[in-house]
Amino acid sequence: MAAATPEQPPVLVTRATCEYADQPIGIQTPAPAFAWRIDAARRGVLQSEFQVLVARDPDLLKPGVADLWDSGRVSTSRQSAVYAGQVLSSRQRCCWSVGVWTSNGSSAVWSEPQWFELGLLEPSDWDAEWLGHPAGWSGMPICFRSPLKAASQISSARAYVAGLGCHEFRVNGQKIGQSVLDPATSVYARRVLYVTYDITEHLVTGDNMIGVIVGNGWYGMPRLMVQIHIDYADGSSSVLSTQRADGPQWQIATGPILHHSLFDGETYDARRLDEGWDTVGYDPTAAGAVMRWNMASAVDAPGGRLENQSHEPMQVVRTIPLQSVSEPRPGTYVVDFGTILAGWVKLRARGPAGTTITLRFARGRRVAQSAQSAYGRSLRSIHVQGVIRSGAVRAALHLSRVPLRADRRLGRATDLSDAGGAHGALGGGSTRAV
Repeated sequence: MAAATPEQPPVLVTRATCEYADQPIGIQTPAPAFAWRIDAARRGVLQSEFQVLVARDPDLLKPGVADLWDSGRVSTSRQSAVYAGQVLSSRQRCCWSVGVWTSNGSSAVWSEPQWFELGLLEPSDWDAEWLGHPAGWSGMPICFRSPLKAASQISSARAYVAGLGCHEFRVNGQKIGQSVLDPATSVYARRVLYVTYDITEHLVTGDNMIGVIVGNGWYGMPRLMVQIHIDYADGSSSVLSTQRADGPQWQIATGPILHHSLFDGETYDARRLDEGWDTVGYDPTAAGAVMRWNMASAVDAPGGRLENQSHEPMQVVRTIPLQSVSEPRPGTYVVDFGTILAGWVKLRARGPAGTTITLRFARGRRVAQSAQSAYGRSLRSIHVQGVIRSGAVRAALHLSRVPLRADRRLGRATDLSDAGGAHGALGGGSTRAV
């Protein structure tokens, strides 16, 4: 950047985005859009020209050197451009930078180098098949698991996951990412959204375990398609996908969620969960194991074209404190958060194994006035039932729109809305035993 002088206040190129995101992975177009802002120390500074550079390596981001695209100097105040360089391929990673000239001075001011990564652009890029439950699906969510072996030191690993209706992706016992209820709803016969995960830091050299929990969401019978690409430091690569014939086999089982509904919550039995089912050390044949595993079966594809989910995800954004707790009748508690919202409530409770805890949710002041049930009959309510396994259970419930997570040390609740602030329809709840 050119040095600032008293006559030339500094200008910065900020908020450089590709496809409206900061360094995105899995973008679905080979001609991405770039955008940026200019910040100046005084008002009235306008952009007069820009130049966008795209290259395979950040060291090549120089005018006349960039090997993928050099837009040249374009005379305009518009702070955006669409890629028009060499043809880009699936999973390709590119670096880019933009330089601007302004009415404030003659020297170009360049953004910091940025990068973006393409997803699986064509149907032929998928070497996977849709898997699901054999005939006789019970209507319960399905847990999928498969081993993955990393041959050597990993430089990069991406998982492309389409789990319908909504899924939670896990590696070595850990949930990946902060988003919930992926993917978003679509017209499945026309378009199916997949989610791209960076799992580089979650894999280890040697044995790993992939786990996915899939609920029906808006779709119907849960089904899953996964493709994982691993690039190694020595230049080699490997792929794991949902295939029955080749490579590691995918197993399926039902778990602790017995019933779930987009509108009516869920029933959860903590006694039906095997801790560590998504880890390498788990033995499904060990004494005390309750999850019954079978081989996954090939199922029909939804029919729509696979596209990467590119919008902002729904995730935890704030915690809401409780306003009051009352006991209108013995054993029934009304917990008031002081606002109308929807989402997750999380609680901790202790009791003998097999104890049933029922949560009901509604809105309005009448909830505290009803002794017949915890909530007024005129209000639509959603419930979740949890059955204690061995001393304690932690339960969470998805309500209707903005996800909420609450702490039942009777203290706090956490609001989960999409990062952009819009409220999207959510799916049925999920719970976790502790």
